[in-house]
Amino acid sequence: MNNVLRDNLSYEQAWRLLKAHLPEGEDWYSHCLAVAKVAEKIALEVCKKVPIDVEFVRSSALLHDIGRSKTHDGTLHCWEGYLLLRELGFPRHARVCMTHSYAGLAPDEAATLGLPAWDFRPRSLEEKIVTLADSCVDDNRVVNYRQRLESVRRRYRAKGAEQMALAMIDLIEIKVKTLLEEIEGLIGCSINEILES
Repeated sequence: MNNVLRDNLSYEQAWRLLKAHLPEGEDWYSHCLAVAKVAEKIALEVCKKVPIDVEFVRSSALLHDIGRSKTHDGTLHCWEGYLLLRELGFPRHARVCMTHSYAGLAPDEAATLGLPAWDFRPRSLEEKIVTLADSCVDDNRVVNYRQRLESVRRRYRAKGAEQMALAMIDLIEIKVKTLLEEIEGLIGCSINEILES
């Protein structure tokens, strides 16, 4: 089967794939489920204005953190998910694992984090929606992106993160705000209105 055909995962197929890679006793999948629900809500509003692949949004949102089956490291789980999904023949879904990382990484940012100097910024509306949805879910609770980033800051500070890591969170906030403004401009209402409906 070629990659183009294999990369069209349904939500149900993505769910089976996620469950197959979920280590026993771990519950991080609840975050993935919540991100998929938020992404679907946003995608359904966006598709009223422009055609997008809502099923891809749902399935890739569900798989965006599949790399947590290998590590919970803030950067490496994205890379591990990318590698896993590429190996399984799902390059579009693999790319979402990386484009949601740090709300997208420019080549120089990726290299600074020890990753290949590739462009991992979200390009398609689908990638942007998943990235935005992830920034609106803290664990499995729907929040606004500022609340989510403040939660991340607290966790990083508690772990004694270096100043560079905390500065990256400030950069993420700028990137997420830019994505938010783009999507809200397209749909003509605030993401919070959609998520509260």
